[in-house]
Amino acid sequence: MKSKQELSKLFENGDKPIQEDFWEWLNSYWHKDEKIDMSKIAGLENGLPNPNYIYAETDEDGKASLKSHLTKKILIKGAALSIPHYFAPDLKLTDLEIPSSVTTIGNYSFNNNLLESIKLSNNVVSIGEWAFYSNKLTAIHIPEGINYIGASAFGANLLSSIKIPQSIKNIEAGSFSGNQLVSVELPSDINSIGANAFSSNQLPKVFLPENLMKIGANAFENNQLSIVSIPGTVIEIGQFAFRNNLIKEVTLASGLNKIGDYAFADNQLSNVSIPDTVTEIGQYVFLNNPLRELVLPAGLTKIAANAFTNGQLSQITIPHEVSEIGNNAFYNNQLSEIVLYDNLRSIGYNAFGMNKLTHLELPDVPLVIEEMAFAYNQLTSVVIPENVVLIKANAFVNNKLERVVLGERTKYSSVAFDFTVEVIGGEMVA
Repeated sequence: MKSKQELSKLFENGDKPIQEDFWEWLNSYWHKDEKIDMSKIAGLENGLPNPNYIYAETDEDGKASLKSHLTKKILIKGAALSIPHYFAPDLKLTDLEIPSSVTTIGNYSFNNNLLESIKLSNNVVSIGEWAFYSNKLTAIHIPEGINYIGASAFGANLLSSIKIPQSIKNIEAGSFSGNQLVSVELPSDINSIGANAFSSNQLPKVFLPENLMKIGANAFENNQLSIVSIPGTVIEIGQFAFRNNLIKEVTLASGLNKIGDYAFADNQLSNVSIPDTVTEIGQYVFLNNPLRELVLPAGLTKIAANAFTNGQLSQITIPHEVSEIGNNAFYNNQLSEIVLYDNLRSIGYNAFGMNKLTHLELPDVPLVIEEMAFAYNQLTSVVIPENVVLIKANAFVNNKLERVVLGERTKYSSVAFDFTVEVIGGEMVA
């Protein structure tokens, strides 16, 4: 075998080496069939890191630190245009660099990580559903030009303020729910706010722009709002929309058609005027408010169950068109008088129970009075006309009545009145 120097000399002189010049070189690399003697490598394993050990570093202050082990960063290189659905969920990411070339971020792309901040370029136009849900974001700048932020995209983070760009026309369900928002700026041309969009935050106030048409279910539930003004463009307020806030004052503009169940329940409202454009008021809509004054819309045909339960109303005008008063509608208030009109056909269970009524005059119509409807008042007199159809069990118990007169066709439960009350006329039924 020729040496390295000898082979180099051959090539320099233009001479050709022969095959035999390389045989020993080739043989020196041919070990695939040879077995290594383990005694010759004994102890080398001590030089390898143990996978069960975590090696701490020392920080600038001379303290042991595991910071490097707690950091996970994704670098998206190249000129990617989109980040696909389910790109990097549940990886405990702490840092992220999104290239400026990216225009769309897919659904669930970074949900359930540990991201504290992200930077979005002006080229991003769409952020998918649940994209950054359940991270630790404390602040986010959403650039102008984004036209879609998906449902729950930034839900369950630590955001304290947010400015939504003018390019957004609809705020999707749960987009910013479960944060720590104390400030939100909505675009002036927004059309709708989706269900739970800002629920479970700490908002003390919010300005709703004039072009807004619909406020979704639970949209602002569980915040700290004290004053709410609904613009005249809004036609529907969803169920639970403003439930459990600190609202003391609400302005409902003409143009509103529907107020959903529990929409303003569990607040501090004492005065409410509902515009005549409203045709439907949901159940429990003003439950648990200290209402003292209430103006109902003239065209209202039904008062839903529990609509005004647990208030402080001392008087109320029931609109002429109302045909049904639901269960517990005015239960546990301070009503001392009410006026009922001829379109009324049904008074629900406990509808006026636990009030302070002293006198009652029912309309002369085919009316059904449900159980407990006027129980626990202070009635000393009640006028029940001939056309009243049925008075059910306990409808007038625990009052101060001594005598009632019923029409011959009026049926009444044997326990409709206290046992001390003298009932004249009517037909007793079981």
